[in-house]
Amino acid sequence: MKITNLIKSLFLAAVVLSSCTQEPMVGPSVAFNTTLEAGGVAYAGEPFVVRVERNKAEFYAVYSGVSDAKKYGVPGATGDYLNQSTDSITITYPAAGEYMLTIVASSTGNQGVDFGREIDSLLVTVHDRRATFVVFNYYLTPALALVGSIADDNTITAGYVDYPGVNYLFKPEFITSSPGAKVYLNEVKDENLQTSGVNEHDFSNADQVPLKYIVVSPTGNKTEYLVTLEKKEAEKEAKIDFIQNMTAAIVHDTALPICINAARDEWVIDLVCNNSDPANRYLFNIVSSFGSTVQIYRTSDNQWTNFSSATRYYLNVVDSIRVISQSRTKTTTYKFNAYNKILSTFKFVKGNNDNFNPHVNGIVNLEENSVTFNLSKSTYSAALESLVAEWTTSASKVMLGTNEIQSGVTVFNFKPANAADTQVKRTLSFVLGNSTYDIDVIINLID
Repeated sequence: MKITNLIKSLFLAAVVLSSCTQEPMVGPSVAFNTTLEAGGVAYAGEPFVVRVERNKAEFYAVYSGVSDAKKYGVPGATGDYLNQSTDSITITYPAAGEYMLTIVASSTGNQGVDFGREIDSLLVTVHDRRATFVVFNYYLTPALALVGSIADDNTITAGYVDYPGVNYLFKPEFITSSPGAKVYLNEVKDENLQTSGVNEHDFSNADQVPLKYIVVSPTGNKTEYLVTLEKKEAEKEAKIDFIQNMTAAIVHDTALPICINAARDEWVIDLVCNNSDPANRYLFNIVSSFGSTVQIYRTSDNQWTNFSSATRYYLNVVDSIRVISQSRTKTTTYKFNAYNKILSTFKFVKGNNDNFNPHVNGIVNLEENSVTFNLSKSTYSAALESLVAEWTTSASKVMLGTNEIQSGVTVFNFKPANAADTQVKRTLSFVLGNSTYDIDVIINLID
């Protein structure tokens, strides 16, 4: 049985080897067609198809000639290879000119011993009939360049805020689909030839009477565009939304203003600098009404200047901040106050209790607006009914409910409502300028 199987295997191997050896080589001969126009004419930016006949050669390579890397015969050049399951390739030439399209057909036979190659070329003449805008911007200043919206109906528009004194003299910046295209205003005349970013035109009436731009391709094809400018009503609001920290040295885990607990009350900005010093310089950003202008008045130079988030300001010399609406019809001025830390220290002192001898300091945490004491329940429980506190603050007054309290004078009752309670809390209100900051004084009773 084993001998029989061995004989069968040797017979099959001999048959396969014999068939490979005798396999004829296909061609090769170059056989292809294209979708080019008569005479091998193509158009820049417009694809065409090259299709080969698979039964004429085993392998095909197509060299488009678009660059040296794709020119047959140039050292290092490579073609686009069509495997046996592909019979076509799409080619697009980027610009006008003449390109040598080369097809290389090759085949092998006799287990690779035989090799054949055939080459054919076609000179492709590419014309550029592209006559469209790719980009059209309304350029006024480096800080103001409106992006035009190019519609399918060949209209171009952009929105622009209209207010007294606004400048409508724009220098359009454009890019055409063909680098060789020319752009004209109103008529195709030499005196109307336009240069991107150079020719200035008045667009003040463009919402009623559009400007006509004409793009002419190198082949003479033309496309007309109507360019308008949509006038929008200017934002009339002038207010500060918030002040944002931009100084890395005082950034915290959460997004906080430059001074923690910053508060704004209509016409006043009270910045309480819990983690910074008003006498130092800081970067910050003022977010205001859309399109508005923010100006700052400093006592160091006694004049209004445009605010810049790239400038470091001494907080203690900023007197006022004003916001001018986009419509230039409203101005809001804020008095600016930069205060030192709202609460530096808070401690219970002896007062009527010998337990606090001389004092017990609380842990001040201004990020959580709290002062915390961790006290032994057995040691301090009896003293909680009559506590006297001292504190250091920049506030003008401190309130407990509706009553003003005095450092080192007012007696507090921190006795728990229930004997089993392990925490007692009282909320104090620190009044600073037009703003009030609530801070919780917490006593944790530990067994």
